[in-house]
Amino acid sequence: MYPLFETVRVQDGEIKHPVWHELRFAKSYKKLFATTPHFTLLTDIEIPVPLRTGLVKLRIAYGKTGKEVRFEPYQVKRIKTLKLSEIGDVDYSVKYSDRNRINLAFADRGEADDVLMIKNGMVTDSSYCNVVFFDGENWITPETPLLEGTARARLITEGKIHSSPIHQIEIQNFQSFKLINAMRDFDSISAEPIEGIRF
Repeated sequence: MYPLFETVRVQDGEIKHPVWHELRFAKSYKKLFATTPHFTLLTDIEIPVPLRTGLVKLRIAYGKTGKEVRFEPYQVKRIKTLKLSEIGDVDYSVKYSDRNRINLAFADRGEADDVLMIKNGMVTDSSYCNVVFFDGENWITPETPLLEGTARARLITEGKIHSSPIHQIEIQNFQSFKLINAMRDFDSISAEPIEGIRF
């Protein structure tokens, strides 16, 4: 199994936001292998003809010497409820293929759609997404995510969202939330009432 992976949105045959994925790939590769990669993430990838319409998830697993590519049609799932989950000392600062600790938290979600993971009292991420909260005026994302997602980084750069430390007791100060990642477009997904987050 390759130790790292990247998930990329393909819309109607077009790879979306490739620069952001290449940046994270290079950063993660250097962190794990202490050198710069000798191959790129996306430049040699060709989208299969049957998957050039609609929304497709491109998953690229990679290691020090190579990569493995997989495509699958994708449908965005509405996530309305989250259960808070304390995750202790979990490190997911790069996109590891080994998600065992995160999967254990997700399995303990009960009747909620997903978990919102808490580390040392601070809000981090859901099991697969960064979270953004609406305060009535601005969209705020936690300053302490487990993983700095490519969509999160891009939206901060574009000025659409802002980062700030968010303690779990501050969640109730917000009106609504969205879960974002490469596959979940910030502008098109619905905001969910903050009451959907269960303490």
